[in-house]
Amino acid sequence: MAKSFVATLVLALMALPSEAFFGTKSMMSPPSKAPPAPKPALRMPKYDFTDDKFLEQVFDNNKKWAEAKKAADPTFFSNFEAGQAPPILWIGCSDSRAPPNTIMGLEVGDVFVTRNVANCVNPGMDNSLMSVVQYGITALMCSHIVVCGHYGCGGVAASMENTDHTPPLEQWLVQIRDTQRIHAEELRRISDKDERTKRLVELNVVEQCMNLFKTGVVQKRLTETLSVVQYGITGLMCSHIVVCGHYGCGGVAASMENTDHTPPLEQWLVQIRDTQRIHAEELRRISDKDERTKRLVELNVVEQCMNLFKTGVVQKRLTETYKNPEYPFSLPRIHPVVYDPATGYLKELDVDFSTKIKQLGDIYTMYFPEEQE
Repeated sequence: MAKSFVATLVLALMALPSEAFFGTKSMMSPPSKAPPAPKPALRMPKYDFTDDKFLEQVFDNNKKWAEAKKAADPTFFSNFEAGQAPPILWIGCSDSRAPPNTIMGLEVGDVFVTRNVANCVNPGMDNSLMSVVQYGITALMCSHIVVCGHYGCGGVAASMENTDHTPPLEQWLVQIRDTQRIHAEELRRISDKDERTKRLVELNVVEQCMNLFKTGVVQKRLTETLSVVQYGITGLMCSHIVVCGHYGCGGVAASMENTDHTPPLEQWLVQIRDTQRIHAEELRRISDKDERTKRLVELNVVEQCMNLFKTGVVQKRLTETYKNPEYPFSLPRIHPVVYDPATGYLKELDVDFSTKIKQLGDIYTMYFPEEQE
């Protein structure tokens, strides 16, 4: 299972020039400029749904679609008789212009879907959504959650109006107004209304992702899926663990900036900053910034290897295989490696972990015997 299974996606469905929304420019505009784009016409449905017989067309379309699927793959529908196993849980807006499977180019059975006005996640109010999240995570074991907003969102736009839209819509829009409040300073700096609305669409997606992180069902699943090391060692009996960094790593570079990247990224970068703190003296001696960053990439790999040595599951396995005639050496072996994208080569770092572990024997001895390899 993937270590990080929550993803964020913002889709730009309304990539139109500003003139399309504001009409023509002034007649005083220089004649050399191209004429403004005409205001786009509202796309109308293909069929006349005011006709009482429109359902006949719907069922006719369905029949043609089903027959086409069976013609292409006779087992297409029978494969679903056993159930579903969608990898993606989709939380999107109810807007008709953002159909999940269609815009991602995915098939029937690929996406478990819940939609509402402005793709909001409100654990305290929306039992329907939380039921979908719980079922998607605990029963279907979805690996990814996509929270998808879209530019031109009517719900986001309505939340920016000083208007009482009356319940239940007004109660729903409160959560988007909370996003406005949290990010008020940034939004006020954007003078253009359309650009400010677009930014709120993006910020709303981020906040709804954060709301997901707050829930017990997501936190529990994250904890379970973070046990990749434990499964690899105790279940698959992996003999080697390779910790691989790479030069030009954006995460390492970001950790060296005196910038608040905001949660959850900022919280993640703290551990790399701890590596900087531990090795501050060595890093300060390197005057060239690029070389200093490269060295931090290497040191970060070493520290993450040490973090593996700290864990009970690794210490226990090392003890079990220590001087065991069935194994040529204690397992798992942990290898610090760095990849250089500029050359395509891997480099194993020269680190004597045996000596390091012996020096820290009074700390990392949950299972280790007194005499160590």
